[in-house]
Amino acid sequence: DNNIHLSLGGIHENQIEAACAIVYEPLKELNGSVSAEHGIGLEKKAYLGISRTPEEMEIMRRIKTLFDPNNILNPGKIFDLT
Repeated sequence: DNNIHLSLGGIHENQIEAACAIVYEPLKELNGSVSAEHGIGLEKKAYLGISRTPEEMEIMRRIKTLFDPNNILNPGKIFDLT
């Protein structure tokens, strides 16, 4: 499906961030995405800006605020709105 499904079993927890950066950073240049059918969630939250422009991120924030003005649906899962 041309999506990266990253599994980092067997490495020390302090190596996970570096491993994710190695995998996700090239996506900027390739116009790739850090996520597909499984969504962003907490694991990929820090990397969403790699595959989305600041303008796209702002549109996503506005849509989230429009449909969830009180930020009660999964607060902090993708955006820190407060």
